Amino acid sequence: MILTVLGLVFDRIHALTPRWRKVRAGTPSALLTAYSWTLLFVISLPAFLMIPLSFSSGGLSWPPHGVTFEWYAEVIRSPVWSQAVARSFIVGIGAGLLSMLVGTPMALLLVRSRMHGKGAMLAFVLSPIIIPRMILAVGLFYVFARVGLVGSALGLVLGHTVVAAPYVVLTMMAVLRNYDTNLDLAAHSLGARPMATLRHVTFPILAAGLASSFLFAFATSFDELTIALFTSGGLSSTLPKQLWDEVTLEVSPVIAAVSTCLFVFVAALIVFAERLRRRAAIA
Repeated sequence: MILTVLGLVFDRIHALTPRWRKVRAGTPSALLTAYSWTLLFVISLPAFLMIPLSFSSGGLSWPPHGVTFEWYAEVIRSPVWSQAVARSFIVGIGAGLLSMLVGTPMALLLVRSRMHGKGAMLAFVLSPIIIPRMILAVGLFYVFARVGLVGSALGLVLGHTVVAAPYVVLTMMAVLRNYDTNLDLAAHSLGARPMATLRHVTFPILAAGLASSFLFAFATSFDELTIALFTSGGLSSTLPKQLWDEVTLEVSPVIAAVSTCLFVFVAALIVFAERLRRRAAIA
């Protein structure tokens, strides 16, 4: 409710502000570039420090001592970690597909429609990103407890969809803003029916954007911990939750190995999804 009111207020303020001239973007200064890269390095430093520790034969001590792949081999041999990875993939794929089914029509409505209050609707759609994740997790826990979804894969998929769908909406809105609707009109003028237009014209052009939105949603679900802590049971742990459980019991180099694998996998997904989004925007 608060986010909806804020969205309406900002819509009114934006309507009253004058339209300033667009300023041609120039090359950023060397100082700004150096500051940005330094800030990114400082933020990412804790994650990068885990990588050499995962190969250390001397345990979790800095600086690392020796090089070994023992911790990665232990992760591969462990059925607990294998089941957690498989469960995360299943939940991530389910959440990604469901987020696309929910987010793509919403993005189409926000971009193509001329209705009033789109700012308020967008604020409501993006509220799972703004609201603290703990509040969402507690609310989902109470709802799922009443309907018997706590500890189930379906509950995890629904919970992850809540936080993944906004990323689908943002990605598809960026893609749809660059989509030429004259292509659909040309297909209609040649006798194509709406479903045929979607199948042979719209979807092939938006394929890269759809794939990008799915990867963003999958990466969000695969890396989600807070909701998994509240909605998953002891036998349905995802990879982040299993990582959390291991950290609370014992800190070992195996955690560094799992963290490194998770970091590399999610980073690769995000980079690939961003490339697909740019390709879709250019097309």
